Amino acid sequence: MGIDSNTAKQLESAMISNMLEFCCELDAVAIPGFGTFTPEKNDERIVTDANGKSFLLPPSIELKWRPSVMLRKQFLS
Repeated sequence: MGIDSNTAKQLESAMISNMLEFCCELDAVAIPGFGTFTPEKNDERIVTDANGKSFLLPPSIELKWRPSVMLRKQFLS
């Protein structure tokens, strides 16, 4: 892109901040030519370990990435 490393770091930080904000709202983020990041919320749940001890896991958001068709074609050829 022809930019210095400080500017690149600022752009990276801004992009990550924006993606985090959208994903916390459970909105998908699409980057043309790269893919789509889709957040999936997991509700809190109780799990039991092998010893029978129960744990309450808090809710979480998992980010799934689906590569764009253009990117998939590039790797397949």
